[in-house]
Amino acid sequence: MSAAEELVANRQKIDVKKPLFKDLPASQFIDKIDHFRGPEVIVEVEGTEFRLPKALLCYNSPFFDRAFNGAFKEAVEQKLSMTSCSVETFQLLVQWLYVGGIVLDDFSHHKRTNSELMLETLGFDSKSVQKLLPVDKSAREIISLLAFLKLADEIDLLGSFNNLVNSIKWKIIDDRACLRREHIRMAMEFPAGHAARTLIVQACVKAYISRMFTAPGDTGHTLWYRAELDELDGFAADLLREFTKALDTKRRESGYIYYLPDPLSGEKINFYAY
Repeated sequence: MSAAEELVANRQKIDVKKPLFKDLPASQFIDKIDHFRGPEVIVEVEGTEFRLPKALLCYNSPFFDRAFNGAFKEAVEQKLSMTSCSVETFQLLVQWLYVGGIVLDDFSHHKRTNSELMLETLGFDSKSVQKLLPVDKSAREIISLLAFLKLADEIDLLGSFNNLVNSIKWKIIDDRACLRREHIRMAMEFPAGHAARTLIVQACVKAYISRMFTAPGDTGHTLWYRAELDELDGFAADLLREFTKALDTKRRESGYIYYLPDPLSGEKINFYAY
């Protein structure tokens, strides 16, 4: 196990009351200016080196503080190799360190995916490819947000991330079709109880209700995340827990028709129960 892996494996949640620099009054912010300069350390991600102020990294993350000030070789070399994130995700981290927030890339102009390249090699022109594989901006943004939140959790990044979780929530509420199997797989990498994990599970409850309770004559709905239920540890248990919570609030509409609030949006979900 490398030093970086050991740091992740043994990290502890610390109740730190330090504020983000962006939340400080100007008079106190001035006292923190030295965090933005001074000795630099190197963080390498996918072969790309980021030279960053050591004080800035260590103030915002106990992970980096232990790495560069502890008993690991990273403290001697003042260099750390990150293997748990992409360059794009680490760029978001750098932005967070400096301004206390992130701005996602414009996914309207995206890099070609493997699926797009495959279709092009089969003779489809670019317009046909776009029709077959439309750009789902929200789906890609959710992937970026989940990846950043995962990194933030791993390094105990300073700050509140409720606004980012809420951003994911509203993207899904606005367009349920943007929720993908990949989002579920990413969410289940978070520890149990993490807001992002809970949110994605709650977003799956509506489809589960549609599958469990069908109208007379309906042959049922295919559960689009069936593979994830079978393959991901904890997902079935999490889904059942959120489903049970929702079912406990059910009310009769009329006859065999019941309703309950969607755990994600609060909107009414109607279903048949016999």
